[in-house]
Amino acid sequence: MLRRLLPVFAVLVASCTQVPQPEPTVLGGSVGDGGASLPCADAASSGGPRVLLYGRQIDWDHPSNPVAQAVLSNTGLARGWFVVATNDPKTFTPAFLRDYDAVVFVITSGNTLDASQRAAFQGFINQGGGFAGTHAAAYTEVDWPFMRSLLGVRFLGHPPIQEADLTVDDPADPIVNHLPRPWRRSDEWYTFDGRPEEDPSLHILLSLVEPPGYPGAGFPPALAVGKHPVAWRHEVAGGRAFYTALGHTVESWSEPAMVEHMARGIEWVADPSRRRRACAR
Repeated sequence: MLRRLLPVFAVLVASCTQVPQPEPTVLGGSVGDGGASLPCADAASSGGPRVLLYGRQIDWDHPSNPVAQAVLSNTGLARGWFVVATNDPKTFTPAFLRDYDAVVFVITSGNTLDASQRAAFQGFINQGGGFAGTHAAAYTEVDWPFMRSLLGVRFLGHPPIQEADLTVDDPADPIVNHLPRPWRRSDEWYTFDGRPEEDPSLHILLSLVEPPGYPGAGFPPALAVGKHPVAWRHEVAGGRAFYTALGHTVESWSEPAMVEHMARGIEWVADPSRRRRACAR
């Protein structure tokens, strides 16, 4: 269904570049050959959560992707996480993932994992692991029902980058309780193929206040949905999931409030008390 919609919304993603499959890169840590588990001595060097940042892009190349990986790597290290960032799908094995608390899809896009890698990731979640995704994570593993269960909805389209207000739906939630109210910022605002606010399992954190005239001349009216959630969290399939649609622009990752929002979401899903990792046995 989503792929059939792409020609309609082709103009909406003009700010990204369609690219061939990228070569894997590693930031902030070493993953060896991608098939081995993290050495326990290295993993135990931090008492904080162990986080795998994953940034492979297949369909759309966001310039903000490597920036976000670097910022989140540095932010995590400063907060006491053990962090590995990679674009290499070979890290998705049971042996490797067992030593992590959370996997973060950092502006990923397209079908990046094969069947065995998807099975390993699903097993990780089923065993209490955490998932966090930002922006185009909503257009990743688009033909995989389990990914929809993690996200709740999938990407539909967006108008051009524009400034707008965000409302904080739950001012008491630690993922968003630091944010100004309203929070005014520029981004590429996603519309989804479902209504997150109508799913009782999703805890809505942030919503877009659609500006007057949204989405703008020449863009499908279906992009305007009224109540417009853009960040939420939930417990699912034995684990936890957090998604924020924010983060398209490079500038997003120099905004302290935005980086803190993402870091707190990662820490919520990565709560080490929720699962026994191999190194903790």
